Amino acid sequence: MNIAYVGIGANEGDRVRNVQKAIDLLAAATHVTHVAPLYETSPVGVPDVQRAYINTVVRLWTAHDAHQTLDALRAIEHALGRVRRHRFGSRVIDCDLLLFANTTIATDTLTVPHPRMMQRAFVLIPLLDVMPEEERTWQPGFLHCTIPIDEVRRWIASDWECASKHSESCADTRNNNFPMNVDYR
Repeated sequence: MNIAYVGIGANEGDRVRNVQKAIDLLAAATHVTHVAPLYETSPVGVPDVQRAYINTVVRLWTAHDAHQTLDALRAIEHALGRVRRHRFGSRVIDCDLLLFANTTIATDTLTVPHPRMMQRAFVLIPLLDVMPEEERTWQPGFLHCTIPIDEVRRWIASDWECASKHSESCADTRNNNFPMNVDYR
């Protein structure tokens, strides 16, 4: 079994529901161990005006290799209606393989660790929410990184069920003491 981390985000349609559906499909094919809280973030590097994203990170165990895991993520995106119009465009769902079994992979179709992961607070904050200390040595810089937290807001949705439904150790966000939509700036 391999440990993998997957970033999931959406900014079209019912964002929370789309992220939840992606996690449900992922959990049907793997063993999801942790689901980070949801965060709302402004689009990064986009040429046009877009709606804000809802993002999270999932930690999972899988018997698949990295390329098979990437294929599974693309199948989930396709099943949920993702159409790749242009790079950095709006999307109903986005599933990115961030880390895989403490390995480095560089092929034409897959780069692990994700090449822009360390520059994106919307990835790093939920990733560190679910990553155990002993796995933070996988990526140079995790232990002492400074995360740029501009425009990253904790998003608490009343219908967010994934944390309690799929995660072994993530608090149920419906019953915590965080106020709605905390701005972490």
